[in-house]
Amino acid sequence: MKHVTGHLAAYLGGELDQPTRALVDTHLAECAACRAELASFDQVWAMLDVAAAAPVSAGPGLWSGVRSRTVAVDPARVPWFFGRGPWTRRGWAAVAVAAGVFVALVLPGGTGPDGTGPTVLASSDSAGWLSSTWLDDTSNPGLAEQWMLAGLDSDGSAP
Repeated sequence: MKHVTGHLAAYLGGELDQPTRALVDTHLAECAACRAELASFDQVWAMLDVAAAAPVSAGPGLWSGVRSRTVAVDPARVPWFFGRGPWTRRGWAAVAVAAGVFVALVLPGGTGPDGTGPTVLASSDSAGWLSSTWLDDTSNPGLAEQWMLAGLDSDGSAP
């Protein structure tokens, strides 16, 4: 029979249902290794019961002490990068303006310093690629004709 060491903590805690508890009791009567494991678990549970402390309530001055050391700090002692003064706000505004200029000039869609748009380094004809892909596809013989007809106007002429 398999050992029941996986159920021993629940057994000691009274968390097993009655049929499982009966099976564990039967196994413990027959297995010395599981009885030894249960004895060691029982010692741990006894130590935990002894170590259990009564709930501790916070003293009346706890919050005022925490507040005096955190929230009520003198603004002169706060580092400049955490400050809330006008210089900090102006610094962040300058960073935002610089980021906007960078986005407008450098990223695609913006114009360069000479007023020209971005240089196109490569271009592809997506319709040409699509048509060659469909025309080369042999898995569906009517696919190329369907694609070609889809590209025509209702009167049969090319757009």
